[in-house]
Amino acid sequence: MSDEKLMDGIRLTTDAHDAGQLSALRDIGAMLEELTKAVRDRIDAIESQRSGLMPDLRGLSAREAIRTLSQIGMTSRMSGDGFVVTQAPAPGEALVPGGVCSLRLSRRPPVADTGGAPQ
Repeated sequence: MSDEKLMDGIRLTTDAHDAGQLSALRDIGAMLEELTKAVRDRIDAIESQRSGLMPDLRGLSAREAIRTLSQIGMTSRMSGDGFVVTQAPAPGEALVPGGVCSLRLSRRPPVADTGGAPQ
């Protein structure tokens, strides 16, 4: 028997016979997380478009950043590979429909901002 915390207040108790089901549940959980992130990215893009402000792309993969830019009618120029570490226009600047966003990528995602000046 094993006891595993799934989320706050929810625990799952399993035995050896449940191993296959537990693996399938983990796979489903991973797919749900990916889908949730895609939906949040789309919502952010729509809100950016409505507000007329550039979204914060830092920390997104190149693919996610390109998808977001496409959804708000912008194209991209990239240098590097991996995750977005800097962008121009900066987050919060006015959107320019049909404009170009320059992205600098790094294999390591940026460290979360702890309240200092924007990058």
